Amino acid sequence: MITGELEPRFRYEESILTLIRKSDARDYLLRRGLPVDNPLFFPMTAYSHTEEGREFIVIGNDGTDDVGLYCVDIDTGEVAITSLGVEVGIGHVNASPYAFDRCISEFIRGCPYGSHGSEREELELISADLGRVLSGIDGSIFDEDPGFWYTLLNDVAIGDYVGP
Repeated sequence: MITGELEPRFRYEESILTLIRKSDARDYLLRRGLPVDNPLFFPMTAYSHTEEGREFIVIGNDGTDDVGLYCVDIDTGEVAITSLGVEVGIGHVNASPYAFDRCISEFIRGCPYGSHGSEREELELISADLGRVLSGIDGSIFDEDPGFWYTLLNDVAIGDYVGP
């Protein structure tokens, strides 16, 4: 459900969220929801999903052709991403929906990162600074190497998010 707030947000239906055992994760998705307009996350109607013996609630996708699905682990409240492309797997994203929301918001706040004329060294410094800010929000973002945020920061460092 999209709300009429200043920042458009997607709130999830309570009936599917009851499967999430961590009340703070469940309540955040129900009451606050997640951002709608950004290049990293596309919310969708939630549904249950099992992969590699873990149970999740799917909350969105990454908008790519190989369809990465953002999920909340029903036991831990962790946000993970699964890939249904060539390589199927689960990757840690954030410790909670709250941390995920804050990290996405921080990423969006800083976009674009550099310009088409930016040198590689400058982009690497920008990426390192962003990494420090994101890890200050959620110390778990670098729990996997390579992981979701490592990969995204590498994309920043190679110029995938530069402006004009």
